[in-house]
Amino acid sequence: MFFKSEGELVDASIVHYRLFEFGRDIELNNKKFELTFTLDELKPDFIILADSFIDQCRVDDLEQGFIDIPELEELNYPDFFSLLNNSPKLATDLMIDYLFADLFDHLFKRTKEAKIIINKIHTLDYNNFEFTMTGETFQHETF
Repeated sequence: MFFKSEGELVDASIVHYRLFEFGRDIELNNKKFELTFTLDELKPDFIILADSFIDQCRVDDLEQGFIDIPELEELNYPDFFSLLNNSPKLATDLMIDYLFADLFDHLFKRTKEAKIIINKIHTLDYNNFEFTMTGETFQHETF
């Protein structure tokens, strides 16, 4: 895993995230970040969580009587690996929209005090077993 802030490599042990709550857009001298990580770095814990999320979507859709994520239903609620291989855009959208906290908790096991906070996610792309995420961060002291 590599984390860059404004193009400079940063020790990932000082990176954390904030919850992206509705109506709470924080603008605090934000800096651009790029995070790259591999599919292997998600195994097995995050993959298990993603599979559980997809399974729960199926259960919820049946119980509610309506479909929250039609694309998942159209694909018959595949496991995460299948989704990533056959519909990578949907897989990365799920990671950003629903699974970002699980993803960040998996990737950023804090060993030091957080100094850089992920504030916004702009993109998450998947290609050749590697993910690239872009977005914005701010310094912890400014929050």
